[in-house]
Amino acid sequence: MIRIALLIPCVLAAATAPVVAGEVTLDVAKDYYDVGETVWFTIANETGLEVYFPHMPIYEIRDHTGTEIYPGIHSTVLVGFGPGQSETFSWEQVYSGGGQVPEGMYFVTADWYYAKEPPASKSRIADIFYIVDMSGVEPPAPSSWGRIKGLFR
Repeated sequence: MIRIALLIPCVLAAATAPVVAGEVTLDVAKDYYDVGETVWFTIANETGLEVYFPHMPIYEIRDHTGTEIYPGIHSTVLVGFGPGQSETFSWEQVYSGGGQVPEGMYFVTADWYYAKEPPASKSRIADIFYIVDMSGVEPPAPSSWGRIKGLFR
C-alpha cells in the first residue's frame, strides 16, 4: 500500500506536464571571443509546441558573478517562438549604459515557458563564453570548462 500511495502523485504529475520531443536551446557560436569582437548566439525552439519568452530582449548577459550586465532594462512584451523557429542574436561586448566589458567569463541566458500565461516557474537556458585578449591565438580551455558548461546544458 505504501508503494502505491507514493506512485500516484508521480503518475498524476506526469499526466499534467506537456510531453514534448526536442528542447529549447541556446548556443554561443564559439567559446572564446577577442576583446571588442561581436558575440553571436542562436536560440532555437526544437520542440513541437510554441514557446514564450517573458520580456524583450529575450536574452541577458551576465558576468562570472551572475550580475546582469546587459540589457539591464526589460520591456514586458511576450515573445513567441513557433515550432522549429530559431533566431540569431549579437552582443557588442558593451554594458547597457555603454563601454567595453572587461575580459572574463560570461553567460548568456534566456527564460522561457510553454504557456502564454507565465507559470509559477519557468525554464532557463544558458551558455558560457570567454572574452580574452587573444592576439590571434585561442587559449586552451580551463580544466573545469566541461564541468561548468555541462551545468547549463
